[in-house]
Amino acid sequence: MDRIYKIDILKAMCMAQDAWNAMTQETIVHCWCRTGIQKENQPVSINKPAIADPGAWEIVCDHTKSSKMTIPEAQAELQKHLRACYMESDWMETLDAILVAENNVTTALQKVKELAKAIQQVP
Repeated sequence: MDRIYKIDILKAMCMAQDAWNAMTQETIVHCWCRTGIQKENQPVSINKPAIADPGAWEIVCDHTKSSKMTIPEAQAELQKHLRACYMESDWMETLDAILVAENNVTTALQKVKELAKAIQQVP
């Protein structure tokens, strides 16, 4: 019986990760509601992807308009804004479109706005 308490750090970390991965969105929302921070009757958008964040698209537009900001700097700003919700793969098509435009700000902004509009329409 004493063996169940003899777990090395790696095993404990793996167990914690498995427990976190088993957590559902509904459980997390329920916990927030129980704290009183998030009221039960307030709408909670758990299905809206981070790529639909208007602030993130503003960062992308600012990057597109700036000749001084590099792609890595834009990615860093997106990471800073979205924190743990940032996924590089979500932004690759957009950042690639900016690169393909090769300093043609008008073309790049047009493509960014098209992509943003398409994302915003996703339910």
